[in-house]
Amino acid sequence: FREGVEKQVKGDDYDTHYNLGIAYKEMMLIDPAIEEFKIAMGDPERTLECCSMLSICEQARGDLKAAAAWLRQGIETPGFPPEDSIGLRYDLADIYLQQGQKPLANIEFKTVYAMDPDYRDVAARLA
Repeated sequence: FREGVEKQVKGDDYDTHYNLGIAYKEMMLIDPAIEEFKIAMGDPERTLECCSMLSICEQARGDLKAAAAWLRQGIETPGFPPEDSIGLRYDLADIYLQQGQKPLANIEFKTVYAMDPDYRDVAARLA
C-alpha cells in the first residue's frame, strides 16, 4: 500500500503527506506517520501542526524526550505569533509533568496562562 502511495504522491505535495501522516497515526502505524509529518514540514505554514503531530507520535512510542523536543522546536520556530504556540506550550508542560519536571511545567503553564487564562484547564493546573 505504502509503495503505491509513494509512487503517486509528489514530494512537495505537503497537504497529502500531512493527511497520510494523520491516516497512518490513526492506524497506529507510527513510524510511517512520523516520516510523513517530517515531509509535510517542508510547508512552512504547517510547521507548528507537524511539530504537534510528531510529538504525539513520539509519545505513542513512549519517547517523551523526543516528544518534548518536537514541541520546543515548534515553539521556537520564527515567523509565528506567540499565541500560535499556546497548544504546544500546554502540551510541553504536560510532558514535563510526566517526566517529573514540575518547575519546567509551571513555567510553561504560566506562559500559557499569561496568553489566555481561560485556555483549557491551565488556571487549575497553576492552583
